[in-house]
Amino acid sequence: MLVSSGDANRPFKVLGLVVGFASRGQGCQGKVDVEAVYEKALQRLTESAEALEASGLLFVNFQNRVASTQACGTSQQTFEVFAWGTAVRWVKTSE
Repeated sequence: MLVSSGDANRPFKVLGLVVGFASRGQGCQGKVDVEAVYEKALQRLTESAEALEASGLLFVNFQNRVASTQACGTSQQTFEVFAWGTAVRWVKTSE
């Protein structure tokens, strides 16, 4: 599946907006694997598009934030990533 932050240079039908979300807390070690959170959000975004039988995801965007949670008896940070994009299906053009 093509995943792009921009447009595609081929004809497509828009299936709709899809979203993905992931979060991970610091845990007791005090570290967050930021890259893994982005990868999980993208995976969930792709799964949402696949549920619509999409061929691609266009105009994909990410937003992140840090929130506070209670863990290990203290206040911990949680890293959250929201992902969204337009699910599309490639269409054939008549020649």
